[in-house]
Amino acid sequence: MPTATFSRADIIALFARFSKRGVESPDDLDLKDPDVQAAGAALDAWYASLPQETAKQRAYASFGRSTIHYDAGYRDPRYVDEVANDWLDRDEEDADNADFNDLADLIRAKREEMNSTLRSG
Repeated sequence: MPTATFSRADIIALFARFSKRGVESPDDLDLKDPDVQAAGAALDAWYASLPQETAKQRAYASFGRSTIHYDAGYRDPRYVDEVANDWLDRDEEDADNADFNDLADLIRAKREEMNSTLRSG
């Protein structure tokens, strides 16, 4: 049986369905809901399909996964703050230390976007 393949945009669209229904944090998803379970399985399959042989590939994969729910419209201030100023702060520092300058720049820009969301929220 062939394995389904998903793009990052597919995963964002799956999780955006829940944010459009008022879910503002991944913590608020009903894990017993078959649609949530399917979206979670798709996220896991997508993440597992990403190249992760090198440290840089793993760092890009982690960044892509960390921002899925934000990009899908989840805007709970505690959630956005945790992702921007905890997870991505560490990822940015790691990228800078590893001289992954292009990734560090992407993370910085995403953190700025997320913190702007917090300020305007």
